[in-house]
Amino acid sequence: MEMRFIASVLGLLVLIGISLYLFGKTKSTLREISEQLRQEQAQRQQAEQSLQDSKGELDALSERYRQELQHHQMAEQSLQDGKRELDKLSEQLSQEQAQRQQAEQSLQDGKRELDKLSEQLSQEQAQRQQAEQSLQNSKGELDALSERYRQEQQHHQLAEQSLQDSKSEFDRLSEQLKQEQMQRLKIEQSLQDSKSELDALSEQYRQEQQHRQLAEQSLQDSKGELDALSERYRQEQQHHQMAEQSLQDGKRELDALSEQYRQEQQHRQLAEQSLQDSKREFDSLSEKIRQEQAQHEQARQSLQDTQRELALISEQRQLEEAQRQKLEQSLEETKSNLNELTVANSESSQEPQEDQEQIQPTTLYTIKSVSSGKCLQGSSKNTTAPISQDIYRGGRNQQWHFQPLGGVDQGYYHIFSVRTQKCLDVSSKTKENNMEIHQHQCHGVDNQKWKLILGEEESFVIQCKESGKVLTVLEETNKVIQEMPQNTDNQCWILAKMTL
Repeated sequence: MEMRFIASVLGLLVLIGISLYLFGKTKSTLREISEQLRQEQAQRQQAEQSLQDSKGELDALSERYRQELQHHQMAEQSLQDGKRELDKLSEQLSQEQAQRQQAEQSLQDGKRELDKLSEQLSQEQAQRQQAEQSLQNSKGELDALSERYRQEQQHHQLAEQSLQDSKSEFDRLSEQLKQEQMQRLKIEQSLQDSKSELDALSEQYRQEQQHRQLAEQSLQDSKGELDALSERYRQEQQHHQMAEQSLQDGKRELDALSEQYRQEQQHRQLAEQSLQDSKREFDSLSEKIRQEQAQHEQARQSLQDTQRELALISEQRQLEEAQRQKLEQSLEETKSNLNELTVANSESSQEPQEDQEQIQPTTLYTIKSVSSGKCLQGSSKNTTAPISQDIYRGGRNQQWHFQPLGGVDQGYYHIFSVRTQKCLDVSSKTKENNMEIHQHQCHGVDNQKWKLILGEEESFVIQCKESGKVLTVLEETNKVIQEMPQNTDNQCWILAKMTL
């Protein structure tokens, strides 16, 4: 009986000790939950303060956008004025171009008339050259006739000299005839020969006289032709002088047209210069408008980013409110079921409680791979942007905080990026291997819940609740995927604390 009583007392003492131990653990858990609630309230107040600051920035951006809109309207008004001035200049330029075209047409007509006069002058010069050539030929023929007439005169003088000689010889023969009758027949014969020769010479002289008369007639004809050519040359000289006078007049008109064209060129250059100035002013206004539009687009983009951030903050606040309600519900369940906890439940929850004691929601962490020494990072702010690894650079995209979960999710965490406020997510909620890990808005689904399993040398294996697979890095591509646990270094991670 005493042994049974002692055993009962010992059992009662053990039960009381266990109850006291469980009560102490529950009190510490309640204190931690209260501390967590207080921190969440502080974070919520910070979020509300950030929301107020964002609203103030949004008001400032709205005021700036209104001012930029006014500047934009003023710039558009100035642009309309510049366009009207440009239209006026274009109309004036078109009129000047029409006047210039008329001047060019008049210049073309003058050039055509000048070409006609030049052609007529060239024809007259050709005719004059032909007349001069004919005159030269007539002079040559006249010189030849003169030379022939001189030769005929010489022959005539020779014939007269021979006749005188014949007469003297006849007288001498007549004297000899008186003296020498015996030679009379010879002398008569010689006289007959002389007479025949004289007749031949007379015939030849007569023919030469006829040739001379023909030459004199030809000379008279040449003189008439020469006078006609001289008269024609004089007329051509008069036409040439008139053509030169018309050419001088055409030159003066051409000089006047050139001067007018030069003045029109100066006016056109001035108009082009004014047009260039207008174009430069228009380009500067266009550039200013483009810059203002770019600033307007940047302001609109900044406003959209602010609105998205406000939406994210609002959504995160709703999520935090839901989590707080879950924590409060979990606290109520813990209080109501405190007396019904068993040793097995305490043993199963021992490891997550130890992890929860190690991981603090107010602390920032870097998640470094044991195999590569590189840190987990988000690539951008876009939803579904992939998660990768890179050397530590101290950026906010390499900083993470762990949000512990309660109730049935006791021991699991949402892992948030400090830069984007999005949490780690398994693509397509699949349980297959090699599925890529990305960031996504936190919705409280199982593919966004992760458990930290303590490994060797203070490293952790990060396991997804949805698939049961663990976070794995591929060294070749720096991609982060989920894989079956294999107890390899590329599945082990070291958490390094950073202060807020």
